[in-house]
Amino acid sequence: MSRPVIPSPIRSLLFVPGNRRAMIEKSWTTGADALIFDLEDSVPDDAKDEARELVRAELHKASEPHPFLLVRINATRTSHWQADVQSVVGENLFGLLIPKCESFAALQELKQLLEEQERAAGMSAGSIRVFLLIETAKGLLAASRLAESSARIAGLAFGAEDFRLDMGLAPTPDGREVFYARSYLAIVARATECLAIDSVYTHFRDSEGLRRETQLAKELGYNAKLAVHPQQIPIIHEVFRPTEKEIDEARRVVEAFAKAEAAHTGVVSLDGKMIDKPIVDRARRLLILAESESR
Repeated sequence: MSRPVIPSPIRSLLFVPGNRRAMIEKSWTTGADALIFDLEDSVPDDAKDEARELVRAELHKASEPHPFLLVRINATRTSHWQADVQSVVGENLFGLLIPKCESFAALQELKQLLEEQERAAGMSAGSIRVFLLIETAKGLLAASRLAESSARIAGLAFGAEDFRLDMGLAPTPDGREVFYARSYLAIVARATECLAIDSVYTHFRDSEGLRRETQLAKELGYNAKLAVHPQQIPIIHEVFRPTEKEIDEARRVVEAFAKAEAAHTGVVSLDGKMIDKPIVDRARRLLILAESESR
């Protein structure tokens, strides 16, 4: 399945309550790669309509350059999600985040509604990306099938808090109770060519805890992390930023592969190690990220 390329790397995605005008206005200057205007958990039922109007207005007035703009709609098991989609689809919306995602049929219904709304807005079919928030055991087991359900699916995000709730798990200091689920979802994301997005770290004043958790996410194969507070953004970016050593090694890998291709050499090696296509692809992705950091 061929997925649309995300124009530039996404490392941080900041949740912003959709009914809090002051927080939305402040979010534009946080430096986050993506903003997620939230219509779900942070908005009480009696404020849903107000939040939709506020988010729609913010999306409409966005001017370039701006972060990637996403909206977390309400779960497809609720009566709110269709109105959410109908309210926010427009040219500045990059994608929708679908919470508690576990139903293939619901995604097909979402796909149909998105096509209708894109058509009504004069947008090309498939313009709006979809990001799946995996927060239940059922969703985790279905993650691969859900990710393959549409070329619109651009990312898989892990929701640790709701996953613990679904499984009846108590949080531990090192997060061991969700380690398997977290690792598995990163593997599914890579296998389905989706962005792997790690869960929020809710202790937003604990900078060292955030750093440790983000480093582990990077080591597990995640590309990005959800954030709940602006002060988390610099740390997330710092951890996902390639080091000079990593950049130098990636350049050497790409150069060695290019020389071998030019010489029609079947075997490529560097410093006594074999280099195959996955290693080269990884090096190229790292250099793209490094280049975006330098802009």
